[in-house]
Amino acid sequence: MDLTIEDQFKIGMRRLAGAVNLVTTGGGGVVRQGLTATAVCSLTIDPPTLLACVNKSASAHDAIADNGAFCVNVLAESQRDLANLFSDNDAIDQRFLEGSWLELETGAPVLDGCLCSFDCKVLERLERSTHTIFVGQVVAVAESENQPPLLYFDGQYATLPQQIKR
Repeated sequence: MDLTIEDQFKIGMRRLAGAVNLVTTGGGGVVRQGLTATAVCSLTIDPPTLLACVNKSASAHDAIADNGAFCVNVLAESQRDLANLFSDNDAIDQRFLEGSWLELETGAPVLDGCLCSFDCKVLERLERSTHTIFVGQVVAVAESENQPPLLYFDGQYATLPQQIKR
């Protein structure tokens, strides 16, 4: 049976290893929302911006748009359980009960102890089919000690074979 281009694309994208992140929003009296994402990358350094691609059906999508802010929390390998929790649609109300959460500039939840967190104001939203690309200006950064990253590859979590020294 011949595969469609969409099926070939899905297979190919599984070969693209990505950092696992929690994209969060809310706080400061606003209900907190979040999701697990790998579709996050830097955009420019001046001003510091990044983008996060969020499925429009994700529980946090509308909250990010409404709040005009989000935080990208880059997970360490030891935080695999949080990645699972934030991707479980049956556990939306339990997501922020695990971990220690702080706030920086925007009020979006910052995970204490993750590799680093990028606190962002939404500069622009680009609608593309099933997803919104949120362009965020980084207004604050927090980082933790060097630890192995949590990666996603071929439908599974992974990490680097050894920790890279700084």
